[in-house]
Amino acid sequence: MLQAISTHYSLLYAEEERTATIKILPMKQRKIENRNQTNGKYGMGHDVRGLMPDQINVYRDDKDIVTLTLETDS
Repeated sequence: MLQAISTHYSLLYAEEERTATIKILPMKQRKIENRNQTNGKYGMGHDVRGLMPDQINVYRDDKDIVTLTLETDS
C-alpha cells in the first residue's frame, strides 16, 4: 500500500510541475523551508518530502465496493 501511495504522489507532483507556469524555486532561493505555491492542475504548496501519511480510511458501500482515502499532514 505504501508503495502505491508513493507512486501516485510522484505522478501527481510530476503532473503539477508539468502543468504549472509558476515553477518551483530551488532550495537556495526559498525564503522558507517549504516550496512555493505553484499554479498547476493541483495548486500544490508543499514538497512531497514534507507530507506525512496520517490516516487511511476504509469504506465499504452497499454494493460491497471498498474505497480507501488517505489523509496527510504537512
